[in-house]
Parts: sequence; structure tokens; C-alpha cells
Amino acid sequence: GALAFAVRDLVPRTDSLVIMAQGQPVGVQVATIARGADTVVYTEVTTLGPQLNQQTRVVFDTAGRMRQLEQTGKVRGQDTKIQLAYAAGRVKGRAAVLDSLGKPATFAIDTTVAPGIVDDNALVALLPTLPWALNTRWTIPVFGSGDKKVRNVRLTVANIESVTTPAGTFEAYRADLEGGSQAVSFYVTTQAPHRLVRVSLVGSPVE
Repeated sequence: GALAFAVRDLVPRTDSLVIMAQGQPVGVQVATIARGADTVVYTEVTTLGPQLNQQTRVVFDTAGRMRQLEQTGKVRGQDTKIQLAYAAGRVKGRAAVLDSLGKPATFAIDTTVAPGIVDDNALVALLPTLPWALNTRWTIPVFGSGDKKVRNVRLTVANIESVTTPAGTFEAYRADLEGGSQAVSFYVTTQAPHRLVRVSLVGSPVE
């Protein structure tokens, strides 16, 4: 399908997700949508015991185009920080993160990106604005702010399933994301306004 984010459908709200591991609660993620005159601000606070404590703030315009990313926190006891600005077909900033081996890495970012690029931290906020329908697939250009890589990920609406959460039971589309650093299944309510009610990491006990 054509990739089009209906950002006008995003209304100010706060959603709370329990992080589960093997059926037991181990953390929480609180996500907030706020709107300005010509921008949308997505804020996410994630706490996962001593392993992760992170705050993320993404700003995009009312067409879904990226503007800013600010992320700070601690990962396995190490301070992390990413600050990026998207403008005029480029993304610029700095990142202090843990690399694939768990070692601290600091680097500058200054590279060209496509006009429709989506910061990997903004994808969850934009998912509900897609034109959801069964057997639909989208290709989404995503910039990995923690590793400076652009990936064309594929999101496929593969099924409709019943999802039970602490907030109740929902009929939801299951959308499988492939091509990124981690295969993920997202569950988004079939009823509008669409809400993300579950995220499952493929091959992991965490959801």
C-alpha cells in the first residue's frame, strides 16, 4: 500500500504499557502525544529495572516529517544520550550509546536522508496513523539513531487476533515488522482511533 501517515488522527493522550517477561511484569512504558500549532510531540518514558531507564522525545510536523529527537537515560548502568535535528534532507547531531558488544560508543551524525525518513524512535507513535487493512504491506524508510543506519523495513498486516491486556480484550491487527535490528509484531486495534495495545519481540520472552 501507499505509505501515508494521517497525523491529523493523532489526538493528545497518554498510554501506559506493562513490560512483561515470561508472563511476569518487569517494567513499564508511558507514552504521551501532545500537539502544537504545527507539530506533534511524542514522549516516551521506559523503566525496566536496573537494565534500562530512558526518556525519549520526538518532534515531527503535522505531515509526519521528522524534526527533532532527544533521548537520555541509562542502559545497564551506562549513561546514554542522543540529540538529532532533521532538516533540509539531512540529519545532524551526536549519540552516546552502547554498541552491539555492550561497550560505550560516542559518534557524530551528519548524513543525507530521504524526505519521508522516519526516526526509529518515532515509528511506534506513527503506526496508528497508517490506513490499516488486512493483507496490507508497507515499506518504511527508518533511520537508526543509535547506529547511523538507514533501513527499509517492511510492515505486513498478517492477521486479526483477539488481544487481552490489563485494560481489557481488543480485536487487533497483528502487523509483523521485518528488516530492522529486531523482528517485532505490533498489535493495533481494528477499531478507530487505532491504538497500539501490544508489542511482541520475536524470539524473546519480552512483550
